[in-house]
Order: sequence, then structure tokens, then C-alpha cells
Amino acid sequence: IRRYHLPKGQPRPVYFWTVSDYSMTSTIAMQWSLHWTVPDSTPPQPTAAWAIGVAVQDTLQALQGDGARLELSDIKTLLLISPDSFDGAVPYVGQNIAPNTPLGLYFEIYFLRFNEKDQTHYRVDYSLQSRDTSSRTTSFTYQGESTTVREFIALDADPRHGQSTLTLKVTDLLAGETVSRYTYLNYTE
Repeated sequence: IRRYHLPKGQPRPVYFWTVSDYSMTSTIAMQWSLHWTVPDSTPPQPTAAWAIGVAVQDTLQALQGDGARLELSDIKTLLLISPDSFDGAVPYVGQNIAPNTPLGLYFEIYFLRFNEKDQTHYRVDYSLQSRDTSSRTTSFTYQGESTTVREFIALDADPRHGQSTLTLKVTDLLAGETVSRYTYLNYTE
């Protein structure tokens, strides 16, 4: 926490905060408060709060959560401690990705429909599109026993593609519904 005291009779300074290596899939929030101060105290001592402000930079979209339609969480990029396991994986919040960085993806699917045998049937399509190459797409079809799925996928992307868009599309094969999300990946040398 930083405290800034504005002296009487002087112009009010402007402060800037720069957040480096910010990923557009992260949330940044800042809160500030204005306080009355005790007159003639050195240094000025805050008393009652006069005003509180909050600023948020957020790209996340809230889900409906009513169960009426298929829904998909945002895609969380993970830094893998071991390229062979998701144990110990942590969110990767950087904007740039160095070659050979072991990454994974995590997402959740909500409100899949059951068939008469209480099973779900759905397809997940992954598409990686970069400026320099054509789109690469792969699909997997799954059956399950839950309307909610938590999915971990190891990412094997060619770092020569530079900035790419990864699109994730989920189709509930029983309900005929499709949802999609995307995230940006920027591989640097």
C-alpha cells in the first residue's frame, strides 16, 4: 500500500502505474481512497474516509448459469512444471511465450445433456490460427457421466507461428448446441 500526501497550495501530481507483460485474459483491479487528515500533523495522519474508488480491467464474461444452454468457461493458460503432468501447474499470466515453454490449457464445460442411458456425448474442436500459416484444427469426441467437465490439455504449438489465436469449440452432440471461446498466444524468439 502506498500513501501519497498532497501538500496545500501546490498542484496535484498525477501518478501512473504500468503493468508490464499483461495478458488480456487476466484481471487487474486497483482501489484508492481519499481521507480527511488531522490538521497540522506531521506527517499527515488520515482520519475518516471521504471517498473510495475502484477501477477494474477485465475481459472475462459472466456465464448465465441457469442450465438452459451449454456453457464454456474461459480458457486458462497454464505453465506446466513438468511437460508430462499437470501436477503443480500454475496460471500463465504473461503475454509473451518463449519457445519450449511447457504450456497447458484448462477449461470447464457446463450443462451437457444426458441421453437415455445417463451419458453425455460431446466433441471438442481446437483450432490454431496464425497470420503466417493456415489454420490447424484437431477434434476429439468424448462420452461421459457428468453434465460438467473439467478438461486439462497439454499444448503442443509450433513457436514459429508468432501471434496465434487458439479457438476452442465444444459441441453437445445430444442437444445440438455449440459454444466457443478463444485466447491469444504470442510466441517470441
